[in-house]
Amino acid sequence: MRKARPTSYRDADRLQWTVSLVLGAQMIGLLAVSSLHWGAHSTWIWAQPTDLAFFRDGARVWLEGGNPYQINGFVTPPPSLLFSSLLVPVARPMADWLFLATNVALLAWSLRRYAVAVGLARREQVFFLLASSIFFSTQESAREGNLDVLMLALLVLTFTLSGAGGALALGASIGTKAYSILFLPVMLRFRQWRRCGIAVLALCLLMLPFYRLWSPAYHSLMFRSGRFWSLSIAPASLVYPLLGGDAKVESLAALLLNEFLAVTFVVALVRDRSGKLTPQTLARYAPWMLAAPSLVFSYVGVQALPVLAVLMGAARRRKLQRAEWCIFLGFLLLGIHAERLAGALPLAQNTFQFWRTHAAMVQALGVVLMIVGTCFVNTAEDAHDGEGFRPIAEA
Repeated sequence: MRKARPTSYRDADRLQWTVSLVLGAQMIGLLAVSSLHWGAHSTWIWAQPTDLAFFRDGARVWLEGGNPYQINGFVTPPPSLLFSSLLVPVARPMADWLFLATNVALLAWSLRRYAVAVGLARREQVFFLLASSIFFSTQESAREGNLDVLMLALLVLTFTLSGAGGALALGASIGTKAYSILFLPVMLRFRQWRRCGIAVLALCLLMLPFYRLWSPAYHSLMFRSGRFWSLSIAPASLVYPLLGGDAKVESLAALLLNEFLAVTFVVALVRDRSGKLTPQTLARYAPWMLAAPSLVFSYVGVQALPVLAVLMGAARRRKLQRAEWCIFLGFLLLGIHAERLAGALPLAQNTFQFWRTHAAMVQALGVVLMIVGTCFVNTAEDAHDGEGFRPIAEA
């Protein structure tokens, strides 16, 4: 007689079917539309990695002794020059392919490592990797020419390595893109003093050779965080288009965003009863990385993939909490990219911008739902249900 599946598996099945339906239907629709309008408009889908040009140009200027922050579009911390400078001697087409191949390899490696760390079974690991491959933020992050895949890989190492190794990875992650600095107060919350100190020391050592760039890098990063675009997936996207779009409204939206992020982050830290740093900690606080600066585009959504892995693991072990379903709904909204479908159609630029702006609003709502849901999750329940919970030892 066939053994009955545990009741908790119903949530796991429901979650996987929903992911398949939403993300799969979107991908099938994109392929169908692009095949009907194949030609000039298909370049919106398979565009060259434009951001890579900013990094290569900035690295070229730095190698020649100049200031890379004078290059429009180069806004990452100085240690990121170490990576982008490797592609300077390579011709543009080959550099694009090398960057894409490196990103795909890093994604496959880091996502599988994380899936194992949170206790997913082999079948679930396969599903997680397939779902990640059709998650549009993953595709954009791999091909747009940005460094978010590298940052994700470093963060996975941060929360899957014990001792100094994980702390060094966090320092390198902050030096690549500054968003992950929010994990320093998380470490302090769990009294990981040595681990936090090693991460800060690693970051300082990485920054030391670039002391001449400290001032322009600081001003560039502050300018980036102070700006706001209607195409951002930060929560301010929900306020800014509704209030008019002038300078005063932009300032109000940025103020509301910062207050929302600060209050919810403190609430999440205070209510975190998991006890120790674990691989699940990355998924718990990743939503705040998606909203940290005002200028964050949809490719940063690749950082939300650990959220899906943790939800899948929890759904197999127990019945999901309502707050976790709220997080899952936010993840699905983050994965809806109507602008990709619109970009495959022969539309006017204004029409395309309309779709892109409103798609960013949907994704921003997804970020808000993930943040709100995280504030209400009972972390103690997941901390004591056994399987898949791996505390990270103090350095």
